[in-house]
Amino acid sequence: MMFPVIRVKDKQTGHEHIVGTNSHDMLLIQGGIHYFNLQNYEGTGAGGDYQFVGTEDEMGLNVEFVTFEELQEIHKQEEVHALEREQFMEDLMRRLYENRGSTED
Repeated sequence: MMFPVIRVKDKQTGHEHIVGTNSHDMLLIQGGIHYFNLQNYEGTGAGGDYQFVGTEDEMGLNVEFVTFEELQEIHKQEEVHALEREQFMEDLMRRLYENRGSTED
């Protein structure tokens, strides 16, 4: 059995992620499949801030399909990236707090 891995790209930042790895992700099926971000109310529709990522051919944009084992590996990688982002934000907040304290003197 193969599983779809649907990716979207934020057109403004260039950041790509797998749909479903963010709690704000939503897929809508209305005459086609559309991505919608519940946090910023943007999506893949006309003029939207997101676009699907995949390989294109004469049929259109193709979604990647992976085996269960490949999906497990992708999940592990996503967990590592999430921990790295969390650590980055913690370090950033710590530095901001430390700098804030030094400017109040």
